[in-house]
Amino acid sequence: MLIDVSFLNSARFFPTLNRNLLQGYPRLPAPPLPLIVLRIAFCCFRRFLRIAPQLERLTGGLIQRLDAPYPATVNLESADVRAKIDDARVLLLTGYLFEANTSFKRHGPLVRNQFSVLKRIQAAERDFFGQFRNEASAIVGVHIRHTDFRTYCDGRWYYTTRQYAKVMRWYADHFPDRKIVFVICSDEQQCAEAFEGLSVYVHRGNFVSDWHALSLCDRIISTASSFARSAAFLGDVPLLQIYNPDAPETHRFLMVEVLEEGWKWHGQMLEEFGQVPAALR
Repeated sequence: MLIDVSFLNSARFFPTLNRNLLQGYPRLPAPPLPLIVLRIAFCCFRRFLRIAPQLERLTGGLIQRLDAPYPATVNLESADVRAKIDDARVLLLTGYLFEANTSFKRHGPLVRNQFSVLKRIQAAERDFFGQFRNEASAIVGVHIRHTDFRTYCDGRWYYTTRQYAKVMRWYADHFPDRKIVFVICSDEQQCAEAFEGLSVYVHRGNFVSDWHALSLCDRIISTASSFARSAAFLGDVPLLQIYNPDAPETHRFLMVEVLEEGWKWHGQMLEEFGQVPAALR
């Protein structure tokens, strides 16, 4: 049984998670409570976590806590963590970078089902793709992440719209006799005019409809973003992650079996750019 209370604010976009008391698996229908009530309950739970060490002592280990202070990584399939899980009746996980890659690969179809979006979002995207699906030889989703990546790791993974367009042209040039349609999804407004010479449709929607639209494409091009990576996993489509927009020929499309092949690169990047808390260096 898995409870993920932190997903509360986004659960309304996913039928399997909406009105799900556990916000996870298996589904346990929740009463139709106002969202504000659920948010208050979530805040109370967050405060409850502060006394987890005391609860661990008082319950003789039946309630335990496992913390992953950012950017530390915890492998839930490691022997020591498995032993902790087996010993506890309730295990409270706090932090961000948890991984269980073997289990994730094994339960891929179940994870995809968990994150199926609302029918109305699916219908809207069918209408959007209906504009060009029949005329396109291939549809390539391009995720342009700008806002937070301007400063994250000193902009290491931030690329200008012109740089994305360069990678797109490199890809299109491989298929001069085919019509490649690019669908642009971005956290900032983009104009089709910036991609002159390419067949481009700019997707307009919230982050969930962007995410679903990317998953419906035949391929995805993006920077080092978990948003695009999870969309590629959801749609089971190849992803090209841009490392050097000036040398796209050194890149290749890969299938995404897990959301991250280890978080080691992430910690290295943060440490290189001085964004790892001093206590964890």
